Amino acid sequence: LEVQALAKDRGDKCPTK
Repeated sequence: LEVQALAKDRGDKCPTK
């Protein structure tokens, strides 16, 4: 899975950007 997909799934709690 992609990091962006996980971030969106978690509600973008800890963005890696």
